[in-house]
Amino acid sequence: EGRNEAVPSGDMRATNFWPSPIMIKHTKKNSPVLSLTADQMISALLEAEPPIIYSEYDPTRPFSEASMMGLLTGLADRELVHMINW
Repeated sequence: EGRNEAVPSGDMRATNFWPSPIMIKHTKKNSPVLSLTADQMISALLEAEPPIIYSEYDPTRPFSEASMMGLLTGLADRELVHMINW
């Protein structure tokens, strides 16, 4: 019962880590987003997309549960590296 009365952790995180909207003052002159055209915005979003990563499956090897788990683990590792670098 005591847990329900406490402030949700998301609310605490928002108040502790995010600055107050009053502290952030953006005007048309200092906002970089407002200076982009629609084409520039779409181009920037497309560049932010992670690259396509292939599993590099070797069809000469026998297919088994272990080989599938190895492929998926390797794929996840490479995706994680790209996400960290992003």
